[in-house]
Amino acid sequence: MKRTLLIGFAAALIAGPVLAAPVVLREEVIDLDGQVTLGDLFEGAGSVADIVVAKRVGPSAVLEASTVQIAAHRAGLTWANERGLRRVIVRSVPTEGETRTAAARPAPVRQVIRAGDVVDLAWSDGQITLTVQTKAMNAAAEGQWVRLQNPASKKVIEAMAIGPGQAAVGPAARRTATASANLYASR
Repeated sequence: MKRTLLIGFAAALIAGPVLAAPVVLREEVIDLDGQVTLGDLFEGAGSVADIVVAKRVGPSAVLEASTVQIAAHRAGLTWANERGLRRVIVRSVPTEGETRTAAARPAPVRQVIRAGDVVDLAWSDGQITLTVQTKAMNAAAEGQWVRLQNPASKKVIEAMAIGPGQAAVGPAARRTATASANLYASR
């Protein structure tokens, strides 16, 4: 009996990292609401994206890469840290009220959705538009991805923030994402 338990325990230890979902650290880690989540840190965090890893006080937070890696592992994610980072810097998006120094900072981004807001989520193909009211799980600026929860089914979906209290999925979201990418690429 003990041997069976030991073999099962050893198999679970070996299989744990293999079964964990691999994720990639975002190129620029941005947090809008002061709570740094796995979704803020990693692309592809999926259902564990809302797990809070740290709190950001002030314009930035510096996290030890080993701490981030452990938090990811505990949530069932694997971050290989191929670049050998020792620290991860989490920044806030500058607000419109902040002054900019010439060429030293990016243009301020206006937050259009805050966590907890009621957001109209639209799917449109140009001829037909379907809209449903959802609840924002995180904050987002125009052109950024936001996690929205359907209050009836409790399912969470990622959509593109397109304006105050508005988000889109489907072809409209892809057009907005492409337009945003082209805007930032031209700077």
